[in-house]
Amino acid sequence: MVLSSVLWECDPKWMLFSTGVVTAINSAIQEFTKPGEGVIIQTPVYYPFISGPISNNRLVLTNQLLEENGSYKIDFEDLEKKAADPNNTLMILCSPHNPVARVWTEEELERILEICKRNNVIVFNDELHADLIMPGFHFTSCGKFEEYYDILIFAHSPSKTFNLAGLTSSLLTIPNEENRTRLSHRMYGINRIPATQNFGPVAGTAAYEYGDSFVDEVMQYIAGNIEYARSYLKEHMPKIKIGKHEGTYLAWFDFRETGLSNEEILKKVIEEAQVVGDPGTWFGESGAGFVRFNYACPRAYVEEQMKRLKSVFGEG
Repeated sequence: MVLSSVLWECDPKWMLFSTGVVTAINSAIQEFTKPGEGVIIQTPVYYPFISGPISNNRLVLTNQLLEENGSYKIDFEDLEKKAADPNNTLMILCSPHNPVARVWTEEELERILEICKRNNVIVFNDELHADLIMPGFHFTSCGKFEEYYDILIFAHSPSKTFNLAGLTSSLLTIPNEENRTRLSHRMYGINRIPATQNFGPVAGTAAYEYGDSFVDEVMQYIAGNIEYARSYLKEHMPKIKIGKHEGTYLAWFDFRETGLSNEEILKKVIEEAQVVGDPGTWFGESGAGFVRFNYACPRAYVEEQMKRLKSVFGEG
């Protein structure tokens, strides 16, 4: 099976269906960690990565991403320390990263996996945004690193790329047979979660087999939305910025230079400009001063968003 632009071919026997990736993450937390043990996440990050460990009585260990001039990098020194603690047994990796729009390089991914394997940390690798790569950037799947298969659980789904989330169908790929058997028993046997429903696999198969041209076109369009907003902000609201955008359709707006508090920013965006976005603090404390917006939308929506933000944040 080839997952569209992921360019990784693997054995279908390694695969399990799940009604959703968040559901699978919670099952993995339950199966591969014990109450009181730590789960490593890289904030700011998709908020179910934070709530999942907490709701399962696990500790959240934050390997906070380092932001510099609108781009994020991994604090490997801190990751080494947290992975070396035997109480921390699972890492949830977001690749490409939501919400900061980083597409991790091959070198970055291999270093993460080397650290985790050396310290017996299992990696739940969420690659849901793997098809959503900006022109000029390249996605590397952790599937190319066969020497780390014994610690890897992969998550893929057509839900983001092809807007099929309503069909509640995702795919887990687990090369290690023991880990696959354990997670399968946890999901289907203990938690009694249905693998999927009838329409999801059919729609996903059609999307992956015939959707390449759609993905190419939609990413060009989303890149245009990002550049339109970036240019408009520079001209009319220079204190608001969009950082380096390498992948996903989610724009990570930085309002920190406005000098406003996080509460004031959200009040102006949501109540005064009447633009709906996800507060950055949903993604961890390091998201304060940021708002995430969905840019998989018609250009007219972006234009309207810019006009509304200008009415509140414009400098003349």
